[in-house]
Amino acid sequence: MIGIFSYHKPKGITSAQFLNKIKKDLNTKEKIGHGGTLDKFAEGVLVVAIGQEYTKQLTPILKNSTKEYEAEIKLGVNSTTCDSEGEMENISDKKPTLKEIKEVIKKFPLNKSFTQTSPLYSAKKIKGVRQSDLMRVSKIFEPKKSLVTLHSIEIQDYNYPILKIKITTSSGFYVRSLARDLGEKLQTGAYLINLKRTKIITENKIYK
Repeated sequence: MIGIFSYHKPKGITSAQFLNKIKKDLNTKEKIGHGGTLDKFAEGVLVVAIGQEYTKQLTPILKNSTKEYEAEIKLGVNSTTCDSEGEMENISDKKPTLKEIKEVIKKFPLNKSFTQTSPLYSAKKIKGVRQSDLMRVSKIFEPKKSLVTLHSIEIQDYNYPILKIKITTSSGFYVRSLARDLGEKLQTGAYLINLKRTKIITENKIYK
């Protein structure tokens, strides 16, 4: 079996581990790759290419696609990893209203490139070494910054401290960073507790 396919990666497994599982289940020696990492705690659409001819076609998906996510953010606490796997710190008892949240969300530019700072614990590399690996050996460094685009953001539900949103973004966008930045703007702190990628949209196809 070779080609490009849409899989649902479950929570609790890295994208690399999921590829290994697919390769084992299919009992194949074909080259295999994916079109954009999902964090271990996240779930959802993972585009998988099987066969060298098809892994070469992943670049547009990796770099030039639009991603759709459903995210749950917890307000009132910061996390060192910007998600539920980090150490919690800076607890705040401020309870912003839905109106206040809407006003802050309006400050995020839509359909315009802006500079986003990656989470300290991330796959971004500095001199060939992942930031997450640098953090584990207590290295001091400036986290990578990238130009990204937020195409849309919609509040689906809010019941303090949980905010549920639906967003569409460019490739390379960190939803964990969005949660962190939202918490900073609200002056409450915030981190991502659940993330589901629901679609990957390319020029020629929608994967879901």
